[in-house]
Amino acid sequence: MEENVSVIISLYKPNKVFLEKQLESINNQICEESITVFIHDDCPDDDNWESFARQHLSKHKVIYYKSPVNLGYVKAFEHLVTLADGDYVAFCDQDDEWEPNRVAKGVSALRAGYGLAVCDRAIIDADGNIEIKSWKTAHPKSIECNWASGDNLTIPAAFRCYAIGMATMAKTSLVKQFTPFPTCTGHDKWIALCASACGPCAYINEPLVKYRRHGKNVTGLFHGIACKNDWYTERVEPSFDLAQEFAKRFPDCKEAKQILNFAEARRNRNLRGLIKLAKYEPTLATFEILLPFLPDSIFKQLIKMMG
Repeated sequence: MEENVSVIISLYKPNKVFLEKQLESINNQICEESITVFIHDDCPDDDNWESFARQHLSKHKVIYYKSPVNLGYVKAFEHLVTLADGDYVAFCDQDDEWEPNRVAKGVSALRAGYGLAVCDRAIIDADGNIEIKSWKTAHPKSIECNWASGDNLTIPAAFRCYAIGMATMAKTSLVKQFTPFPTCTGHDKWIALCASACGPCAYINEPLVKYRRHGKNVTGLFHGIACKNDWYTERVEPSFDLAQEFAKRFPDCKEAKQILNFAEARRNRNLRGLIKLAKYEPTLATFEILLPFLPDSIFKQLIKMMG
């Protein structure tokens, strides 16, 4: 029996050239499975991209939804997950590119018994030139991309994103269980956390997607952070909200209490608690143990240097 893959894309005022490249890379997938592309256009006031999408997705069935209101990317992807009807779901951004075997490799990993599969990624510039061939190779000390299939990610995945959306595929029936998505974090972080709590996840040591780095998609741990108070309000408080939501949704998960304890120590700026629980996220704990003693002026300079 033929299996199906639901590719889900949320659009918001896309760059026409970038979107064309992304859609063509989906259209040119080499796989045995049938593909249906679900598109949620999240900008009611923008042009309708349906005919454009169908033109560049000629090999696949397309389901296009023009949202009457702007939901934001988390709720837009939540809506897409509820629509997805394939055996597997592949998350997709509007301005990246996929390798021709992206879907086939993801399906192979999921068939092996994993609920979620994350692949390595390359970085390209606005013109499509490769800046970094492999994110994992270029960042050998980055814990987010240096894990192996079967590793228990549940505790660290509550505090870092282990599955950036555009590199993620999952079993559709599993991801549907994680809705509604909380708004205190990204949908990809939430999905990785929940998937790990439900069973083993896979890491594919091959850059199957190309992340396009351009002026409008600035991201990073310190994006939007200008001072120490921003760190606590924009990073620590939402992390505590996430821990509470996870504990409520997964009351039988043995790691839920540990996640909540660490998140609470962070929220209360409890240095003793952070020291005691540092093993759960050593880098983050060390940073927040030192943060109270760091003058805000120096913190601001560090942010500028990192930016």
